[in-house]
Amino acid sequence: MKLFICPVSNDSLYVQLIHRDLGVNYTRLFRKGGGLAEAIACLEASEPVIVHVQWEEFHLNSARTEQGAKRMAEQVIAELRKVKQLSGAIVWTVHNQLPHKVPFNDAFLRIRSALAEVASRIVVHNAASIDMLTAQTGLSGDDRRLTVIPHPSYAGMYEPEGRAAAELRAQTGAAEPPFVLGFGAMRRQKGFDFMLDALDAPFAARHGLRLRLSGKGEEGAALQLAHAHRTDIDWRLDYVPQDEVPALFRSAACLVLPYRRVATSGVALLGLTLGGVIVAPRFPAFVELLPPGLRRFLYEPDDPASLRDVVSEVAALSPEESRAVRLEGLGVAEALHPSRISRALGEAYRAAAQEMRFAAEDARHESLDA
Repeated sequence: MKLFICPVSNDSLYVQLIHRDLGVNYTRLFRKGGGLAEAIACLEASEPVIVHVQWEEFHLNSARTEQGAKRMAEQVIAELRKVKQLSGAIVWTVHNQLPHKVPFNDAFLRIRSALAEVASRIVVHNAASIDMLTAQTGLSGDDRRLTVIPHPSYAGMYEPEGRAAAELRAQTGAAEPPFVLGFGAMRRQKGFDFMLDALDAPFAARHGLRLRLSGKGEEGAALQLAHAHRTDIDWRLDYVPQDEVPALFRSAACLVLPYRRVATSGVALLGLTLGGVIVAPRFPAFVELLPPGLRRFLYEPDDPASLRDVVSEVAALSPEESRAVRLEGLGVAEALHPSRISRALGEAYRAAAQEMRFAAEDARHESLDA
């Protein structure tokens, strides 16, 4: 069976994780530009098709105006409805609250509402996302199509499995000087400006801390310019090679995820997988994800004093206490092993494909009866 993953490219680490152990061999077709018209052509030729929509905002990547985004959204919606009309299965994974890159929220929400109508299965990574969808689309929270499949950990992707636990148990002390890490794509909604303002130079000096920002993105250069006067920040505004990431996370006193909004955080899963200490706002997604030992390091959103208090607490941890909470996080990563998560996704595919076959048979019967 053909499986269209769109709009996404096959270099997505996330897709590699969720497809690690599906249990069925699919002809996977990655279509960065959309792929819906191609899927429709296959269905019209009586080929069975599953369309897995990921990051629906990317359907609007080439839009330059609100009107252009609206036209693109209408085309995508028409194609999605055509896929359903032809008895194709649509699986939709909900990743974010609002677009990360494109500025056209109205067009994005129009596509999202259409997906809520036509999808055979709606995958969310946590229960908190169900409330979000209900508010955005009117989808019932007990809709039978909803299935919670957690975001997988990154076990085995950045380093051999088991290495993080072994290295943590072998550690004898913290990095000198200790540093607080901000990591990931430098985008506005990630809140790195809030982090740098809250953890100002006097705070860092009092605690003997440095700050380190690592990652690519449009906000990086502006942040560096705004904080050019600070000598306590180390900048690496480019791609961090995968083999350098594990040591970076384990040597940091903590990984701060200062999001302004979040539905799911892949960086949080990466941090847990590699033995990091997560500091993040007390959003439902983080409360749901983190174990008790790390939940204590959630701060009140948009409250710089709360963030400072939490980072102060982390900085005061003994090596033994730090190791204990890191190992607790590794337990969560193991429970969310990508093989387990991909098998759950495979079950969702199979259920959607079975319903597709039933729908196609019903359509044939109706045609014969006519």
